Amino acid sequence: STAASVNGPISVYGRNITANGSLISNASGEAILLKASSGITTAASCTLQTDGGNITLWADADGPNGGAIFLGNSNTLDSRSSADRTAANTLTATGGGHITLAGGSAVDANGLPTGYAINLAANGLELGTSNSGTLAIYSGGGDVRIKGESKAANSTANYGVNVLSALTIHTGTGRLDMQGLSSANTGLSADNVVLSIESAATSGTAISLVGNTTSTGGRGLQMLGAAQTKTIAATGGGSIVMSGEDIQQTFGSIALTSTNLLSHSGAIEMFGSNTVLFVSGVNLGSLAGSPVTSSSAPINLTGNKITTQSGSTVIATSGTVTMQPSGDDFTASQTLTGFSFSGNETGLTIGKSASSADGTSDADVTLSTAAS
Repeated sequence: STAASVNGPISVYGRNITANGSLISNASGEAILLKASSGITTAASCTLQTDGGNITLWADADGPNGGAIFLGNSNTLDSRSSADRTAANTLTATGGGHITLAGGSAVDANGLPTGYAINLAANGLELGTSNSGTLAIYSGGGDVRIKGESKAANSTANYGVNVLSALTIHTGTGRLDMQGLSSANTGLSADNVVLSIESAATSGTAISLVGNTTSTGGRGLQMLGAAQTKTIAATGGGSIVMSGEDIQQTFGSIALTSTNLLSHSGAIEMFGSNTVLFVSGVNLGSLAGSPVTSSSAPINLTGNKITTQSGSTVIATSGTVTMQPSGDDFTASQTLTGFSFSGNETGLTIGKSASSADGTSDADVTLSTAAS
């Protein structure tokens, strides 16, 4: 394969688009656009790079027929300015272009797609091909949007967004919006891979991770695999939102293993339509040796059941902590076990004051963890 390096924009239009080589725009502010009426695939070791211009992979551009996005191993999408790239700035970078992996005919104010890359038979959007590989996204202050949907009829490993390689997403002062939908299995999955997701956005939602499923055999969002650390950090004051919705209560709307959700001061908001399951090795707030070593973030955990399966879920913040049902009441007895607190928390609330002790469908709450 041959790399295309030009001093101007790069635009490719077609039904199915396959990039077997790197695409590099050296002109300041110029964009790379791959726009397909069906799907987009990149081969292994591809780099898509601009000097502060947008990078857009736009599948299913005509809307009705579907079109997935598959990125190969060892891919890099880099929209930083050349100055930030030369200085190796990722976390403090500003002025970079937006990076969009999405689909459909609807667009935002910048003319970028807001819908989903859709697969009618398998994963809607794949990031990498195996956990022995890597994939890096650097937006240098631009926003990153990743949206995939599986409309497959069966339930065998057909995810909306499936992260298959070790993934780095550093947005600088930009924001991340990643969403996965599935009618066949889990909405957003990042299993058995190392994750490093960081945003230095100073306000609003810095990182949003959303997974929804309408399948009885899947979760909304899952990040499993005890041997692979998954770190999601908002370092600049923006918040983290993690949401999972499912239609059953067996597997967990959200399930996390070896996952760090860290925020300097913006809220950490977790919402599960049914169960929020901390399998093992979860840290919330801050963590020594991480990008966030101290935190004042409010931590709000919402789910009809909130539980730690094994080990300990460690909470370390000087903010408040709230554990509440997604409806009026927890749907089963709630036992606070397997949680540990730093002792700096400025408040702990379990349940909802307006409805969890009103005599209507109230659930038992057992405190088996010392809260100090």
